[in-house]
Amino acid sequence: IVDSLMALNSSVHHQETSDRMIEEGLVQLVSTLFKHEEAEVREQAAKLLSQFALSAIARQEFDYAF
Repeated sequence: IVDSLMALNSSVHHQETSDRMIEEGLVQLVSTLFKHEEAEVREQAAKLLSQFALSAIARQEFDYAF
């Protein structure tokens, strides 16, 4: 899981890629990883969600405003 999250984190910096990930439902999926037992999984999930937070599309997915 960590390797997959790291790969996603390395490619999320492109706006089109980020938007596509968001449209595919990764915001909800990755947010469930905050409950994972491994700290590194939680850390990589948090990094990915923080990148999504920069996107206007993602802000609509979150229940709160930035």
